[in-house]
Amino acid sequence: MSFLLDSSSSSSEPASTAASCSENTKEESSSLPPEITIGIDIGMWPCCISVWNDSEVELWNKKINEMMKRSCETSKDRDCSIEASSTEVSLSLENEITILYMKDLCSTIFGENASFPFLMHTVDIKVRPFVAAFVNKLWKSTTAVELLGKFMIELRSMVEIHLNRPISNVVFTVQVSFRQLQLDWIHHACAMADLKVIRLMPQPTAVALSYVVHQLNSSASDNESMKIALIFNMDAGYWDVSVIEAEKGKFRKKASTGSSIGGEDLLGNMMSYLLPDFEEIFKRHWNSEIILMAFLRSRIHDVITKLSSETSVEVDLDLGYGLKICKVVTQKEFEEVNKEVFEKCECLIIQCLQDAKIEAEDINDVIIVGGCCNIPRVKNLVTKICNGKEIYKGMNPLNAVLCGAAVAGAVDDAIGKVMISKI
Repeated sequence: MSFLLDSSSSSSEPASTAASCSENTKEESSSLPPEITIGIDIGMWPCCISVWNDSEVELWNKKINEMMKRSCETSKDRDCSIEASSTEVSLSLENEITILYMKDLCSTIFGENASFPFLMHTVDIKVRPFVAAFVNKLWKSTTAVELLGKFMIELRSMVEIHLNRPISNVVFTVQVSFRQLQLDWIHHACAMADLKVIRLMPQPTAVALSYVVHQLNSSASDNESMKIALIFNMDAGYWDVSVIEAEKGKFRKKASTGSSIGGEDLLGNMMSYLLPDFEEIFKRHWNSEIILMAFLRSRIHDVITKLSSETSVEVDLDLGYGLKICKVVTQKEFEEVNKEVFEKCECLIIQCLQDAKIEAEDINDVIIVGGCCNIPRVKNLVTKICNGKEIYKGMNPLNAVLCGAAVAGAVDDAIGKVMISKI
C-alpha cells in the first residue's frame, strides 16, 4: 500500500521511500535493530507519546504524565523549581510554581497575560518571551524554548527506559497556524535533547493518515471508493480545519487553514463571565494568589468539561478575600458567552470548504478531534455546515493525532513497508 502526504507534512525533508529511510548498508542493517521513531504531541491534554510497535500503534499517556510529575528543574539550593508539566495548571506548595503548555508557549508572541498563573513578557523583543515565577522574593525566569527543551530531555530519558533502547528520531505534531519561527523553536528544543525531528506534521495531516489507515482496515468497498473528508481539530490553544480526498490507501489535502483561537479562549471568557474583575484581582495579589489563579482555572475548566454532557452545572467556589462564585451555569449561557468564538469557528470551516472548492453536500465523512471534540456547540456547528452529516466514529478523537504520528514514524523507519511521496 502507499500513502500520499501533502508537502506541508514534512519540514524540509525530500520525498522518501521505504528503501531510502535508512543510511545503513544491507550488511549493517542486518546486524542493527530497526530504528524506532516516536510520535510526540504536547498539547493541552496530557502529553502523549506514540510508537509503531509490532504492526500496531502503542500509546502512552498516563504513564508518561505520572513520570513527568516527578520531572522538574529542581534545586532547593537555587530556591526555584519550574516543573515541566503538560497537564492543566497545578502548583505545588513545596515547589511553589508549575509552568505548563510548553508547545503553546512557543506558539504565541506573548505580552503580559493575567489569565495565566505566572508572568510572561517579551521585554520589547517580541521574539523570545521569558517565563518567570516569583519565588522567595526573587524572580526566576527561563524561556519557552529552554523549558520545552528540558521537558524533551526528561521525556527522551523515560521513553528510552520504557523501550530499553536509544531513541533519536521524532515526529512532532504541530498546529496549522504555526509560523516558521515557531517551527524553528521546536527544532531547537528537540536538539537540546539530541532528538532529530524527522517530521513536523500538521495535526490534520496526522488525523488524515489515521483515517486512511482505518479505511484500509474497513470493507473493500470503503477502500476502493474515493471519499472526501472534513477534519476539524480544536484544542485549547488553536483550531485547524482541513479537507482531504482519500482513495485506495492514499490521501490528498485539498485545503487547510488554522487559527490560534481555541479552548483557551472559551476558558478565558468563562472566567471573565463568572468573575468579571479576576484580572485586576490577580494583579493586586500577584505574589500570594498564584495558587488561587491555578485553582480558578482548573475549576472553570471542570465546568466546561461537565457542560459537554450536562445541560447545567452548579458552580460554588470560595476564592478568599470575600470572593465567592455561586451560580448555576447552563449550556446556553456558555454558548452565548462564547458566541464570538463559535462564529469565528464557523467562518473558518466555510473558508476552508471554499478554498478546497468543495460543496458541503460532497463531504462523505466529518471528523472532529481534539480536546474540544465533545463540546455540543462544536459538534452542532460542524455538522450543520456539512448539511447534518453524522460525525465519523471510526477512530478515537483524542488519539487520532498520535496514531497518525506513529504511522508516519513507522513509514520513515520503513517498519510499515509503505511509501511516502510529496505532492
